[in-house]
Amino acid sequence: HIKPGESEAVMAEITALDRVADGVMRMTLTLRPGADGSVSADFESGQFVRIVVPGSPPGREARRAYSPANVANWDGQLEFYIRLLPGGAMSEYLNQTAAVGDVLTVSSADGEFGLAENGLRPRWFLAGGTGLSPLLSMLRKMAEWGEAQPARLFFGVTRHGEVFAQDEIAAVAAALPDFHAETVVWNPDSTWTGPVGNPVDLAAAEIALLDEMPDVYLCGPPPMMDAAIAALTAAGVPADQIHLERFSASL
Repeated sequence: HIKPGESEAVMAEITALDRVADGVMRMTLTLRPGADGSVSADFESGQFVRIVVPGSPPGREARRAYSPANVANWDGQLEFYIRLLPGGAMSEYLNQTAAVGDVLTVSSADGEFGLAENGLRPRWFLAGGTGLSPLLSMLRKMAEWGEAQPARLFFGVTRHGEVFAQDEIAAVAAALPDFHAETVVWNPDSTWTGPVGNPVDLAAAEIALLDEMPDVYLCGPPPMMDAAIAALTAAGVPADQIHLERFSASL
């Protein structure tokens, strides 16, 4: 089984592969039983695991870090939203040869990104693209535990065709009584009827009107993170209430 802080690798089988948006693949893995017979996926929402790129040279294995979008569970399930990049080693594998039944090597969970316990202080989440994954895991954890903090999600993509996980976000909304989500598109087509722009500007404008500053959780490309920190600070959010995970495009 997979546990936080343990430097071990486990084997996991691909049990689902779905292209859920332009350039986005959802991959579901099921852990194989460890030496003790356990298959539990024991991680903190917000952490990441490293997956060995199939076919990479022995002793020089290429590894890519991805954050699960689901929550810890006893069934060994890991769900990932992965950005597909032209020429990328993992992207090419997923695009061309990956199949249900393939067995991958997965590291133990790592990372310090996660929910802070601050009473009933509101929690706001800002995601760019597949940076939604760890934030969706956090929101699903809140729903699973029935946590009562007011919560908001601002999820941004560049084009309408890159929108994904709307049903999953709706499921969180149905489970959390004080939750509202906005999906925003920077460069929409004529069929997009939702907000236009970016999640940073949308969230910062609303935060500036609040009396109580929320804890804000950020995950997305570095330029978005830099813009978010500047905008949130200007809107009055204390630095110690901004929690973030930067990710770079993994080839």
